[in-house]
Amino acid sequence: MIVHLGSGNKLILHLKMTGSLILGNKTDAEPPQYARAIIHLDDGQNVYFRDPRKFGVMKLVADTKEIDAKLGPEPLAEDFTMQYFSDGLGKRTAPVKAFILEQKFIAGVGNMYADEALFAAGIDPRRPADSLKKNGNQKALYCNPRSDCRGHQIRRRQRGNLLSPGRLGRHGARAFQRGT
Repeated sequence: MIVHLGSGNKLILHLKMTGSLILGNKTDAEPPQYARAIIHLDDGQNVYFRDPRKFGVMKLVADTKEIDAKLGPEPLAEDFTMQYFSDGLGKRTAPVKAFILEQKFIAGVGNMYADEALFAAGIDPRRPADSLKKNGNQKALYCNPRSDCRGHQIRRRQRGNLLSPGRLGRHGARAFQRGT
């Protein structure tokens, strides 16, 4: 997440697994438990960066070019096309899950979205990435990260029609069986 500040600087926030932002008032007696930073707003409110496991990152920068250069397009961006996705698969023999988690290729896809997209597409996460291109399965996977990012209604509708081997995990997330 990039916050453009009045000074021209940018505040980069990466919440990671356990981070969250909480809006509060300056009159709050104490910040929430695990608040790692407090951002004071001009209107008298505070934004608390809460992160119990200390995985999150905050960074103040003058320019985001250095960070932008390290990231690929987001799944809903116009430059994330089927051609881009297909070309990226290329000759990569890494497991497909590791490949789609690579932020240099697709920005913003985390572990949960990767698992959901692979499950919805019926693709084993351990399968070599280049094998998708060889037999045309890249289209199913290309569509799923885009659908998953658009909302839960799409995922719920997809879950009812899946024939892939899997189980319903914690919090209703689908995952492939371990050890299969």
